[in-house]
Amino acid sequence: MKKSSLRIHVIGAGISGLVAVLVLEKNGYHPIVLEATDRIGGRVKTDMVDGYCLDHGFQVLLTAYPMAKKYLDYKALKLHYFKSGATLFSNGKRTTIGDPIRDLSFLITSLTSTVGNLRDKLKIFRLNRELQRKSLEAIFNETETSTLAFLQQYGFSKKVIHLFFKPFFSGIFLE
Repeated sequence: MKKSSLRIHVIGAGISGLVAVLVLEKNGYHPIVLEATDRIGGRVKTDMVDGYCLDHGFQVLLTAYPMAKKYLDYKALKLHYFKSGATLFSNGKRTTIGDPIRDLSFLITSLTSTVGNLRDKLKIFRLNRELQRKSLEAIFNETETSTLAFLQQYGFSKKVIHLFFKPFFSGIFLE
């Protein structure tokens, strides 16, 4: 059977779907893309409203991913670096926190924030160090658990889970 006579459908025109189409076309196939919305890009989309860029979902590109390096033209994408941190709003107050190990400018705001207690902040530091010392293989070989169960078992307070971890991971996982 000839490649051109095969009917291949790619469901979704998000980044993964578009890369699948690219690979198929490079190998002589002619796939049909089925997209449920009126635009390509999947979860990576931005609307312009009154001169402001409003991103939908969690848009972070981990540039070290081998497949991203292989298929994406970083220069053409005009990527921008943002400090690794989070701005939180609670009880009418805004707090910006981040990893002071990566960026010392976050040290004071992170330590003095009311998001979690000192024990929570020390646990975040300890967890960060533990994970940096493990290989990806070791991490993925651990017993699978939900994020919430892990945070609770690790001993994080209800306050930091409610004010930081739940909103943060909800934004990442679009839940």
